[in-house]
Amino acid sequence: MMIKQFRTLFIISILIFSIFSVLVSAQDDATHILINSDDWRDVYSGLLYGHLEAKTTKFLISDVHSNIVLKTVPRGSKVFVLESADSPYIVNIADSFGTLGFSTESVMKSSDPFETNLELAKITGVTNFVIVDPSYGYNALAVGPYAVLTNAFVLFANEDNIPEVVDLLESSDVEKLLLYGTLDRAVTKGLAQFNPEVINTGNRFDDNIEIVKKHKAIKSNKQIMLSNGEFIEDALLSGGPNNEAVLYVGRDNVPQQVVDYIKGSDIAVGVLVGNALLNNANSLKDRTGISVFVKFAQGTTQEGAFQRVMDLETFPMPSYDLGISIENLKYNTKTKQLEVIYNNEKDLIVYFKSTFNILLDDENKGTVGDETPVFLDKGETLGVAYDIDLTADLAGATEKKLMADVYTTFGESTRSLEHVMSGLVPIEFIEVEDNSKMKALGVKYHEKIQRFMIKVENIGDVDAYANPNLVGLIINDIKTDIGSAKSTFIKKGEIKEINIKQRMDEVDIVDNEQVKVITYFGERENVLLNKDEGTFDLKVISETNMTMIIVIVVIILVILLIAFFFFKRRSAPVAAKPGKKKTTVKKKSAQKKKKKKKK
Repeated sequence: MMIKQFRTLFIISILIFSIFSVLVSAQDDATHILINSDDWRDVYSGLLYGHLEAKTTKFLISDVHSNIVLKTVPRGSKVFVLESADSPYIVNIADSFGTLGFSTESVMKSSDPFETNLELAKITGVTNFVIVDPSYGYNALAVGPYAVLTNAFVLFANEDNIPEVVDLLESSDVEKLLLYGTLDRAVTKGLAQFNPEVINTGNRFDDNIEIVKKHKAIKSNKQIMLSNGEFIEDALLSGGPNNEAVLYVGRDNVPQQVVDYIKGSDIAVGVLVGNALLNNANSLKDRTGISVFVKFAQGTTQEGAFQRVMDLETFPMPSYDLGISIENLKYNTKTKQLEVIYNNEKDLIVYFKSTFNILLDDENKGTVGDETPVFLDKGETLGVAYDIDLTADLAGATEKKLMADVYTTFGESTRSLEHVMSGLVPIEFIEVEDNSKMKALGVKYHEKIQRFMIKVENIGDVDAYANPNLVGLIINDIKTDIGSAKSTFIKKGEIKEINIKQRMDEVDIVDNEQVKVITYFGERENVLLNKDEGTFDLKVISETNMTMIIVIVVIILVILLIAFFFFKRRSAPVAAKPGKKKTTVKKKSAQKKKKKKKK
């Protein structure tokens, strides 16, 4: 019986191996690869596979685009098709190949981009790998040229598919493994056995600079491609014919560390792919002195004949759209402060840094702003006060027409202020005092409900609002700030516990033995201009602790109940037994009779 089962398993294994071998062989015979999917992960994996296998690779960006792409495939070509099972642009596109003069070598249906990514990595047979989390598409694009240069496959990994990634690596005789950017702790833990190199500064521009340095250490080109990681283009992913690295320049504002890196390097030429970032490229040119060229179109050919100039073929990557606004600006004549109300309009945390030139009848009366970036939580409204005494200037003004020339940079971290908000904004006048006083008393973390609990006391003489922020928390080895989108009302003399949701594991808890709390507060709900700062030891409430507390409370209650009944019983009057009572009466009566007789 056992022999028959073994034979069956052996035959099945041979069949699977044969099918896999036929598929690999078919793909090896293919001269072209066509990617028919509206999922960027399929496009990325297919393009990378094509470059590692040195095959001409094309991808569709719409159903109409297929007419253009298919005309670029020479007659007689054998095409390997990577097609999304759920969201292709053209269903079963290979059916039309025969009439166009080329044939289908094989078709791979992609029902899961993670599985497709691993499958293509297996087929290449490479032993070098780069790991990224596809939640951050710009990270995948940043490592593309380096992967092609070093013959490495970029694997997508998160906490759900890490077992499959580990299985692949264990069967691949890994030579080099690089973990790039933010990754789930389950991923870094699962891959620790391979002794990986790690690039993870907590900032995507700093990470990008590090991978560019590694790239240039192998191939020192003085020319580099410029982008922002928002779309896939063939040369951006592969490095182009000269194997150039790609450097991110930001969307509206070039981060300072990018400028500093170029100044300290031998880079002389930057090629901007696409013209959307032309202003940034010009800014980079002015600040660094490099030459900048723009690649904004491509020439198409059909069977060797030049046709026409067309737009670049680009595939959009996931974008992380940030957006803040200034609700109003008011000058408080009582406190001599410019009060600015900021709104975070997106469900992503943001940091901002503002400069305000104060204009009275177009004449500059002073400049105020933030010395360091300010944290703004998801959907949060935050008031910030800037000290500026305009008493003398306003005394001689008749209309008091005051304006602010606003320049605000913002981004996803303190070193990623790549967005810009600017313009002239009128300033209103108010006269308001704020006598609120608040103080944070301590911080606890509840493991079961995954929340910080911050105790805040209103020590002032007026009711007020408070919004505590936890600053410099280390989550998954990266520093971050967290807060609450809404302020909490606290009556004078009252103590309240304010909860902030944050998932932490045992390593994070160890990394945050002390936490810094900045509590913003004020009498007006959305104008919290005062702040209290403090650093506290983090007290952790675990399920074990809670269980022990409950057990101890139950034991104490049982002891108290036993003691209560015990003392109650002892203090109660003891009733005499009926027989003894009668006997006592009789004895007393007999004694009385004896005494009478003696008398």
